[in-house]
Parts: sequence; structure tokens; C-alpha cells
Amino acid sequence: MKPIDLNEKTKSSFLKTVNSDTPTIILYHASWCGHCQAFQPTWAAVKAQLSKETGISVVEVEHTHMNHLPASIAQVTGFPTIMILRSGKPVSEYAGDRSLADVVSFAKKHASKDKAKAKPKPKPSAKPNDKKQKALKK
Repeated sequence: MKPIDLNEKTKSSFLKTVNSDTPTIILYHASWCGHCQAFQPTWAAVKAQLSKETGISVVEVEHTHMNHLPASIAQVTGFPTIMILRSGKPVSEYAGDRSLADVVSFAKKHASKDKAKAKPKPKPSAKPNDKKQKALKK
């Protein structure tokens, strides 16, 4: 999936993406923030790697565009902040090392949880267990 940077022109597609059932990793950043500036090369690599994979959307929001966000996902207390969103709601905030491997692993963990939830549950056996049935009758 192609990464989306929130601005006036992309607002509609951005909101459609974050409100979908697909897990979305989002970076909140500020141009004046030194930590954000240092993280940008790593985030570019995260975007490049995750945009090649299915099942994870990648978006980012510069602090000057946060007024375009719904209140449910605009509550950020510091920059940079990385979160996983689903259906327009925060699922998990990232608190680990800002390395490529760790951020990608965080995103994939949330995508794999969705795949596990999507697997059908096995059907119960049609044959009752005789030992359990006898124990229940006693």
C-alpha cells in the first residue's frame, strides 16, 4: 500500500485509510523536533518496507495538519509518536527502540494478530467423548 502523508489534498484518502479495518501504523511528527528529524531516515525505510507488504497501511501526520484528524486519534503528547490504528481508533502506542527492525516488527505483530483472529475456529468433534459423558452422568 502506498504511504499517505496527511495534508489538505490527501485528507479524504487519509481518513478512509485510518477508518478501515486494516491495521494502520501512523507517525506523528513535528518539523522543529530534533528527535523527529533524526528518526526521518528510519521512518522512510519503514515506509518503504511496509508499503511493499499487504495488510498494513502506513500514514504520517505533521503537527501542523493535526487539525484534520478526528479527536479520537489526535491526542498526542509528544513527538515523534508511533501508533497502530484500526477502524479510526488507537490500538497500541509504540514505546520501543526507534530502529527499523523494531518498528517494522511492531507493525507486523499487529498485522499478524489480525490474521490469527481471521482464522476460522475448528468445529467441535461430532463424536462425544464417552469417558467425559460417563463422568458427567455420575
